[in-house]
Amino acid sequence: MDKSHQTSNPLVSVIISTYNRANLLGRAMNSVLNQSYQNFELLIVDAASIDETRKVVNTFSDSRIKYLKFEERIRKSKAINEAVGVMKGDYLTILDDDDELFPQMLQEEVNALHNTPNNIGFVFGKAKVLRNGKIFTFPRRIYRKKADFYKAQLHSTALSLWGTLIKKACFKNVGLLNEELVLGEDWEFMLRLLKQYDYKYVSSPVYKANYHDSSNISHLSLNLIKNYSERIRSYKIFLNAHLDEIQNSKPILAKFYFRIARNLYNLHKLRSSGKFFRLTLLTKPLNFRPLLWLLILEFTKNSLVRYQLSQRLLNKIENSNFGWFKKIFA
Repeated sequence: MDKSHQTSNPLVSVIISTYNRANLLGRAMNSVLNQSYQNFELLIVDAASIDETRKVVNTFSDSRIKYLKFEERIRKSKAINEAVGVMKGDYLTILDDDDELFPQMLQEEVNALHNTPNNIGFVFGKAKVLRNGKIFTFPRRIYRKKADFYKAQLHSTALSLWGTLIKKACFKNVGLLNEELVLGEDWEFMLRLLKQYDYKYVSSPVYKANYHDSSNISHLSLNLIKNYSERIRSYKIFLNAHLDEIQNSKPILAKFYFRIARNLYNLHKLRSSGKFFRLTLLTKPLNFRPLLWLLILEFTKNSLVRYQLSQRLLNKIENSNFGWFKKIFA
């Protein structure tokens, strides 16, 4: 048993990474301060904000709040890793600066995780996701078997850091967030966590995710996220790190090949893009999407005008409301 099981009132570290969100940060902080469970520290990691973030933090006169300010812009993964390095809690949870914790979150999850054996590494609850005026529930599905959750996480984001309370000891075994990734860093971390640890689950909503704009540090920076070379690099890092597991599932491997191919197309690297579309088709033959894209490649490969026309059309499709149609080209 680790030391967190030897106390009836374990300290929880709540980490908020922020960048230029002074108008929203106070709400996130209040959602922590208003918790029914009060034995926590609140670490605010500021990735070189140039707005009034410091002023907002200073309006809270609470000794449990610690403010870490960086002079240069850093990625979300590094911000969280820095906070993990100085945290004093037995457990930790991560809150985005535009999101909120429901008041009972810490109490319910501490109760669930407290006095569990060392093979139980974390507990999670439901997140209510507010996007475009609609409310969704995440995770979309709760898997009773860890192997099923793990496979779903390989395929896509089945479980995230939203509303998740993690034992500090887990980080010694699975490592920190991968700072090389420009997207999916929490997805990849949760995959490693699922691989080594079992979990508990609370059925009530514990986290509220609010989608606003793309300036949140959780999106890294929109320029990096839209940097197709960096996206390809992230996918390849993920593939190399988990290749043995991914190769056991043809649909998952095909999905990664397809993502790489799409980003290569956006870079106008049509020959390399075609290679990965063909790999997608070879890996999962009954898949019409790479076939469609190979036809698009054939149409655009010898004409810059046709390529540019295809990009404009694809952008319109991706920004449309036809979800099923977008999935064909995404």
